[in-house]
Amino acid sequence: MAAERIRPDIGVAVDISPAHDYPCDLEGSNALDEGIGIKICDPSVVCDEDVVAAMIGCCEENKIKYQREVIDQGGTDASSMNLSGMGVRAGGIVVVTRYPHCQSAVASKKDIEAGVDLITAFSGKVFDSF
Repeated sequence: MAAERIRPDIGVAVDISPAHDYPCDLEGSNALDEGIGIKICDPSVVCDEDVVAAMIGCCEENKIKYQREVIDQGGTDASSMNLSGMGVRAGGIVVVTRYPHCQSAVASKKDIEAGVDLITAFSGKVFDSF
């Protein structure tokens, strides 16, 4: 709803993503303490390749630990942003979490701090090509 009203040039969803580093019924490579997740795609959205590249560039320029995130279940608000108006270039950052969406969820403080660093660096970037 906000993206429809604001009509941004770029949208970034901030969310969690399931970890795959413990016994569970999910498949993937996300792990705690491996950095902030940069969303590539999920069943609801394929993130804009320029937004993803800019996020990866911010991480590499600022030595922010990151991991690429692709999941086969779930979704994020990047999808709604992407579909709003005439379309919005969307991306996402995710904190990898064990036992997501429950009272005993576990996340890495270092990953969360990396997310703050990434969104700070990304929001200060000038996007001439957008």
